Amino acid sequence: MPAHGAHLPAALRDRLERSFGADLSEVRVHRCGAARRIAEDLGTIACAVDGAILLGADVPAAVLAHEVVHLLQARLPGAAPVAAAEAEARHLAARALAGLPCRVAVPADAAQPLRWEEAGHYYTVYYVALACGMSNDDAMRIAFWAQFPDEVSELDAVKAGFAMPLTGPAALAQWAGSGFGIPDALEDMYVEVNNGIAGLYGGYGRIAPPVRVDTSQFQVNLDVQRGLHCLTGANWTVETNRRTQISLGAARREDHYFEFGLSLHAYGDSFAHRNHDSGHMYASILGHGPETKFTQIAGDEISRMAGAQHPDELSTPRRREFEGCVTGMHALFRTAYPNLTPRESAGDAAAALATVIVDEPVASVQIATIRGLASRRLRTSMHSYRPERHEDVPFDDFFDEPKPVAATRHHVNEGLRLARLWNPR
Repeated sequence: MPAHGAHLPAALRDRLERSFGADLSEVRVHRCGAARRIAEDLGTIACAVDGAILLGADVPAAVLAHEVVHLLQARLPGAAPVAAAEAEARHLAARALAGLPCRVAVPADAAQPLRWEEAGHYYTVYYVALACGMSNDDAMRIAFWAQFPDEVSELDAVKAGFAMPLTGPAALAQWAGSGFGIPDALEDMYVEVNNGIAGLYGGYGRIAPPVRVDTSQFQVNLDVQRGLHCLTGANWTVETNRRTQISLGAARREDHYFEFGLSLHAYGDSFAHRNHDSGHMYASILGHGPETKFTQIAGDEISRMAGAQHPDELSTPRRREFEGCVTGMHALFRTAYPNLTPRESAGDAAAALATVIVDEPVASVQIATIRGLASRRLRTSMHSYRPERHEDVPFDDFFDEPKPVAATRHHVNEGLRLARLWNPR
């Protein structure tokens, strides 16, 4: 946004500064065409981002006060759930306008207009499906399933990564074939023989039977990371080619929108999770326990992933991958659904979506741009569902807020089955 903007109205600024005990002199209000377009594409009349308030129309003081709360939340360290930030903003805006003292306590992300929005899966798949000639409803359904692994904790790569440790060095060593640790049966036999000897000869040291950890959940989490999110460590060309064939096969299944959509999440990750240093995919996060050497491996991997750019972020270093993903996904749709009449070629779709790639991306602005592109170029208004406004939750809590597609526990179980099937052994 332009750096100039306008100050808050003087009388309102004085009142809010007294209530919040904060300096609001650097807050800028933007009413320009770009601000209005972003707000309209976000489906809102105002939003707060990067120390500025973007207005889509003339708004009352209550709206400005609400957005000021968001800006003050962004000054706090950390980032709380969206619902908590919104609830506090509504409450404190009313108090401040009444002249009452207010204390902002809920932190929010400074780079996000109200909420963090994911552009790379849901909205990219949605746009490409529309560009290939799918109806708005069908395009949204496929995009919904493409986003599903990041919305439900049971299928989420990060949650799986944090759940995988605590299995102990022996269990991990057996899985990794690292050379330390012995098979369960051999260890049991050794303990039995040793303790048998100890029973015959006084003073001979006994060995406590090993405490076995059920590694089945470890394997489930590993399947999620590798099967659904491409954290395989494989050559990235091999990985993307394999995911292409999986998606084409999924499109022929009976419940094809679900399986095809889920496969497109993995297809996108075969670009997003590429390690530029190695020519390979990032590897699974094996553990976080300080007692294992796997912690060091995982820590180094995380550091590399976070060093230059977040791998899931649509930023300049990922431009080539993103354009390749869009072009390849367009070809997937055209092959899977050959009877559709495309609205836009692969090259045009990739060029249009590439306009969201910037050095310092703000995901919600990127999403607003994609929504605007669909409206202007494809003459389609995307559905109102916004997955970025919902937290990643266990499936039992998934429908606490309405969703446009009827997902069931069956779909979670099928997702886990497909993760196992798609995990390269």
